[in-house]
Amino acid sequence: MISIRNRSTLTPLFIPSALEATLKGLFDNNRAWVRAITKQTPDFFVKLSNQQNPEYLWIGCADSRVPANEIVGLLPGEMFVHRNVANVVVPSDLNCLSVLQYAVDYLKVRHVMVVGHYGCGGVKAALLNEKLGLIDNWLRHVQDAQHKHYKELQGIDDPQVLFDRVCELNVIEQVLSVCQTTVVEDAWARGQDVTIHSLIYSIKDGLLRDLGMSVNHSDGIYPAYKKAVREVFSKDHSLNPYAAESSMDTFTDVIVNKAANIYFDGKVTSRTLTFADGTTKTLGIMLPGEYEFGTGQAERMEITSGFLLVKLPGSDEWEEIRGGQSFEVPANVKFQVAVQHITDYVCSYL
Repeated sequence: MISIRNRSTLTPLFIPSALEATLKGLFDNNRAWVRAITKQTPDFFVKLSNQQNPEYLWIGCADSRVPANEIVGLLPGEMFVHRNVANVVVPSDLNCLSVLQYAVDYLKVRHVMVVGHYGCGGVKAALLNEKLGLIDNWLRHVQDAQHKHYKELQGIDDPQVLFDRVCELNVIEQVLSVCQTTVVEDAWARGQDVTIHSLIYSIKDGLLRDLGMSVNHSDGIYPAYKKAVREVFSKDHSLNPYAAESSMDTFTDVIVNKAANIYFDGKVTSRTLTFADGTTKTLGIMLPGEYEFGTGQAERMEITSGFLLVKLPGSDEWEEIRGGQSFEVPANVKFQVAVQHITDYVCSYL
């Protein structure tokens, strides 16, 4: 028979001195964090212990510089997280697939986000074919994604731009892998509302960028994939965080027409810029709403900020276009736009 003595006679647990010296700061930080949280929300941990109901699953890189919750300002319990080297999703990785299944089937998350980052060490090792040991087998999946776009990547001379493009393509390829899992296919087949997203984070400025591949049904996988890949290699591609100045940010040596172009009762406005070579562009803003535009000549719409849906001629589907992306429209056609958030745009004539 086991007897239990008075609590006061029990020896308290202690951390060995060497470990204590190493980890004391972490324990101090933990206590301070708890005090700060409970001061703001006294019952925070009580509620947290009783449920887990996140809306998001983050599949990201294990890099210590990319803290998932902090980047998007979410508290514990608000996002389910899986991380590995280079944010890879492969059908043989039961760890990742188990997280995905639990998130989709049981937690009922509505958004699965594959989040890469510029400057990823795993992507760089794969790109340079560095030999690091066991991890080389894992990074082979990143190389496979890279090799799918070998021809296009060969045309990039700048090593930094090449590195950035491969980081972006790796995210898009892993989103494709997520969409092809039985977990996601089965969820869509039963009508579950779950969308897969492609995001990339810049350690340089702390900003997330949308790579444009967002899919919420099986039929949308390949159109979204092709569009996202096409955007990566577009000459107007503006996601590179290392560029000193985006081509969509600043124009020089232009004449600005003071008179505004006003459409749809003022919900869409723009001004015309004339460049030294005689070419023109229009810079404008669209307020939320649905609009139908007509073109006299072919044009490219560059979205500098905001979010809209566009239905192009000959298509029955709406395409998502977000800040940093663009689309082209042929001459003498009509197209529809559904602006979801205030959108800033630049229109160039082709």
